[in-house]
Amino acid sequence: MRSVVCGLALMLVLPGCSGGAVAELPQREPGVWEVTLTPEGARRPRPVVTRECTSAEVDARLLLSLAPGQEHCAAPEVRSNGAGWEVRTACRVHGNRIDTTFTFGGDFQADYSGRFETRYRDACPRNLPDCREAQAFSARRLGDCPADMQPGDRMLPTGIVVQALPAEGHSDAR
Repeated sequence: MRSVVCGLALMLVLPGCSGGAVAELPQREPGVWEVTLTPEGARRPRPVVTRECTSAEVDARLLLSLAPGQEHCAAPEVRSNGAGWEVRTACRVHGNRIDTTFTFGGDFQADYSGRFETRYRDACPRNLPDCREAQAFSARRLGDCPADMQPGDRMLPTGIVVQALPAEGHSDAR
């Protein structure tokens, strides 16, 4: 049971899971957040705007779910650097090791921003240069979650609402 409770994102908010002190990421104000992702290195980057509903129970997992392949991960490395936070994850998806570094800054009550860089170690999807991809992101809180969204939900640019987290990380409020 302890290993389930001490999953990837919960490590970020439950320092006791690691058996030692783990720097905590700040927790976003609960509610709906508009998140804009912009690919780095693209000739004509097209920002993607999503909305996500968060709560204390799902926030850390939802925050890291922006990057691809954040499943089946070892304990993340979390560091506060004075100006913000850095999180490194090492995950495995379909036998491919995926390493991601996130950087975050902001007040997390009204807004935050950062970037992530993902490196694919064993198989390179989509002919990515150096098997890496990076995206900048910024977010702002819009208010309380609407009635048609539960904590852990993400609204895609098309207006479709999806569960952004695996079942164990999603709210049971439905």
